[in-house]
Amino acid sequence: MAGQEVPTLRIIVDTNVLMAAILRRGVVRSLILDHPGAYCTPAAAIVEIWEHREEWNRRGVDDRTLARQIVLLTNHSVTVVDSQHYGRWLRPALRWSVDTDDAPILALALAKKNDGLWTFDQRAFDKERLPRRITLLNTADVARLFVDATHRGSD
Repeated sequence: MAGQEVPTLRIIVDTNVLMAAILRRGVVRSLILDHPGAYCTPAAAIVEIWEHREEWNRRGVDDRTLARQIVLLTNHSVTVVDSQHYGRWLRPALRWSVDTDDAPILALALAKKNDGLWTFDQRAFDKERLPRRITLLNTADVARLFVDATHRGSD
């Protein structure tokens, strides 16, 4: 049907994906900026980025630039979700995440209806034990979701 909107996607974004969008221009940044409102991340991810800013400073991203990029992403494209919305899922998430820093990402994926969890490090999650409702996505998967959603919206 002409004029029909593309179905809305909800993708949980891991910290490593956010950092890629901040550090360099490319497909990751484009996917995030071109689809505002499709992404969310736990507040803990933003805290984690800031806590590791010395690493980003060594890569040529000073504190001011890092802060500006975080604001750009979170004001334009990525919704930051407070722990009150996923906190009760943290304990179960710890059972399925290899790194405790990843538990808030997984807890958010458990708490909110979503189309998948976009991460560069799928080894950080115990895929054998993950609940079936959790889908781990790579960048190609995310791009394909938008193509598929666009086609569904134009049918």
